[in-house]
Amino acid sequence: MASGLLIFDLDGTLFRSETVTVPAVQRSFREVGLSAPSNAEICWFFGKPHRDFQEWLRSLVPEALAPRILEAVDRWELELVDEEGELYPEVRETLTEARRRFAHLAMCTNGERVYVDRVVDSSGLRPLFDQIRLRESPRDTKTGMVTELLAALSGRPAFMIGDRSEDIDAAHANGIIAIGARYGYGTVGELAAADATIQTPQSLLEVLSFMMLPRRRRGL
Repeated sequence: MASGLLIFDLDGTLFRSETVTVPAVQRSFREVGLSAPSNAEICWFFGKPHRDFQEWLRSLVPEALAPRILEAVDRWELELVDEEGELYPEVRETLTEARRRFAHLAMCTNGERVYVDRVVDSSGLRPLFDQIRLRESPRDTKTGMVTELLAALSGRPAFMIGDRSEDIDAAHANGIIAIGARYGYGTVGELAAADATIQTPQSLLEVLSFMMLPRRRRGL
């Protein structure tokens, strides 16, 4: 019988957010004649609460233009998910195999519902997950959302797979194993505390297989 629970972050772990959010921001700024922030500046906010991202955008533009730009960014972002959005290579295949090997798969993301729903449905990921927990209010945190998923879903050991320090911290705060996605948007320092790291999505299953071995068989 399959065992184990895998909890995945979305942006920077499964979905290449720069394929939609970078052009969405840059188009929105250029539409009103403003210089757009750089790719790197935009990517720094991936995986962080949407409110933080919006506050940063507000800080870059005249107050009178802020509502128009925020609306345009959200609109472009949703349109581009269908047109340009990409999963990382081998994500769907990896999740399909993980679905076969593990008891439960879940997603935990700071993204807002309309964005998460569009990404998940456009990418065909929804059937692969037992639960998707997203940020519904300012009170929600990654740590708290992971706690809820652990209470709702069986399957142990449990793993959190993500690309930012918040993912690692949420895993350890809940006493589960943290796997850092080095191909995402987090820095090397952010993932320094991870129990293991992966360079590509397709390497995840090999790392998980090793970590689920008894300690004596891992040479520990």
